[in-house]
Amino acid sequence: MAENQARLILSSQTCKRFFDAATIACFTVLIGTNISGAQSVNVKSIRSWDAEIALGGNFSTGNTDRKALDIDAKASHRNGPFEDHYRLSGEFVREKDKTTAARINGKAQSNYDISNRFYALGFAEVERDKFSGFRYETEIALGLGYRIINMEQLSLEIELAPAFRHGAIKAGGNNNKVFARGSAFLEYNISDTATLTNESAVSGQSGQFRAENTLALTATLVSSLAARISFNIRYNSHPPARIKKTDTISKVQLVYGF
Repeated sequence: MAENQARLILSSQTCKRFFDAATIACFTVLIGTNISGAQSVNVKSIRSWDAEIALGGNFSTGNTDRKALDIDAKASHRNGPFEDHYRLSGEFVREKDKTTAARINGKAQSNYDISNRFYALGFAEVERDKFSGFRYETEIALGLGYRIINMEQLSLEIELAPAFRHGAIKAGGNNNKVFARGSAFLEYNISDTATLTNESAVSGQSGQFRAENTLALTATLVSSLAARISFNIRYNSHPPARIKKTDTISKVQLVYGF
């Protein structure tokens, strides 16, 4: 009975910390909106969609028996000051009749323009990685973003938000954390047919630190078809038992945009 009461108290304290952080973020957004009220906000009023699907994989038999498949689907939607982003990705690798990689990740983010450079954001993510030590992980965040560079050829955005992560550990139990989350997205249009992007995210609190970075180069082949090479690295300072701290994925994909 005492153990159950302790767990209930801990869960209540965790939820309270998250909602306190979310409340602070909301007040910050409201203050920023009032401050920028006297300024003109130049946002797009048209409704528009952009989407792409990227596929990659390789299959080999004989001396090497390996099957790999990866897929990334992205979509973004702009309607006035609102901008929504959606992403679904998966990586699957099977070698010598043994699965060595199986990960599915879904993300959604909604932005609201406060001014030409500042925006409020809401973020949600769910992931299932067979080799992460978790049955699944979910994350939600509320915060602010700032466009440091906003040019046609070069853009750079940074974001900061309090967040809450829930992880269901395979060995049993849950891992609930309230923490600070920061991210950055860089896009550089090298030419009319080539684009370099770098997406980073870091999060942490007392006793745990996570970081992820994805570098990608996309080159147009013909019309809406492009080729992409990318490298992703992830780090977790305190993963579940017997799980490595660092994980990397390299991809070569064909991309169709519409």
